[in-house]
Amino acid sequence: MNCLLNHCLITLKNKKLMVINSIDEIVDKTIQHQINLQQFFFLYWVHLGEHRLLEKYCVEGKGFREADVVDLRKRGLVIDYNEKGEYLSDKFFVSNEFTEGFFGDGMKNAQEFYDAYPNFLQIDFSRVTTKGFDPDLFLKQYAIKYGHDDVYHRRIMDALQIAITQGMVNLGLKKWVDSRQWELIEKEFKQKGDERPSDQEF
Repeated sequence: MNCLLNHCLITLKNKKLMVINSIDEIVDKTIQHQINLQQFFFLYWVHLGEHRLLEKYCVEGKGFREADVVDLRKRGLVIDYNEKGEYLSDKFFVSNEFTEGFFGDGMKNAQEFYDAYPNFLQIDFSRVTTKGFDPDLFLKQYAIKYGHDDVYHRRIMDALQIAITQGMVNLGLKKWVDSRQWELIEKEFKQKGDERPSDQEF
């Protein structure tokens, strides 16, 4: 089991989709929500859409106990669209109860960023939308990558506020995030990478 934990942490770090930063945090979540480690990783992989890892663990590893999956379904943490007797990984989806229960603060932070970002840019006398994408998917991705960490999220929000005030927002929202514009703003204003920008310094 320890090998499984370490493998999962390394895999998630490499994907830069970290919500869980340590084995201690994984254990804390299993205790908080009264699930076992197998159930946690099942939910987490489904949440990330990691069907390849789910299938690999089931085929090459010990797999997940049917009783554990049934328990998650009964508790409303996972939605199962499989036919009776089937367990296809791409037919499992996590529920809102799971997302809110495990990553509620991350989703709230994601919504705060989404709402704060300007809806339009003025380009060549035309108004261009900055949010031409699936907002639900973006909120989920932001929550996973950044929103779960309140300090890091505040760092992004501070940089965004500076960008708005200084007229430095010239990208669509998703491109702004993907290119990590807050780091460029911090660099421009001579901020240390791990420090939260302060209003006084700007």
